[in-house]
Amino acid sequence: MRFLKVGVVSNTHGVRGALKVQCLADEAERFLELEWVYTLEPEKRYKILNVSIRPKDILLFLEGIDTMNQAEEMKGKFLYTDDTQRSALEEDQHYIADLIGLKVYDIEDTYIGTVKQVMPTGANDILVIQSEDGTKEHMVPNVREFVREISPEKEIIIIDPVEGLIT
Repeated sequence: MRFLKVGVVSNTHGVRGALKVQCLADEAERFLELEWVYTLEPEKRYKILNVSIRPKDILLFLEGIDTMNQAEEMKGKFLYTDDTQRSALEEDQHYIADLIGLKVYDIEDTYIGTVKQVMPTGANDILVIQSEDGTKEHMVPNVREFVREISPEKEIIIIDPVEGLIT
């Protein structure tokens, strides 16, 4: 099973075990679709009882977290979902987790490196590509002008960099 990070517990709220959660998913409304979340240290699955989307955070009530003391123990923990709860994506959309580790080639089939990170910038994401020997990092905007093909199935990304983008 593969886990996808969706939030982090930032604080408690009230005395009944509510958790304040900072959303790490694309949209806070994603929590409305989830049936459960996981913590990994220790690995445990929690059924979601109630979700309240607020302007700056999410209030989350989890089964088994009924007191402020139990909620306090959750502070700082990342919350994850699993592959079974993934939402459907539009064509040409990909989960960031699916891009990490893909091999990157240019349109002439020259190996550039491996995607190590995807940095969201608002307008578009930036692919951080590490060279094979680990000495260079290339940052390529994930836009059609530069990224010609993304194929998690083939485990590759094909880019068409302008001169100077990959040095």
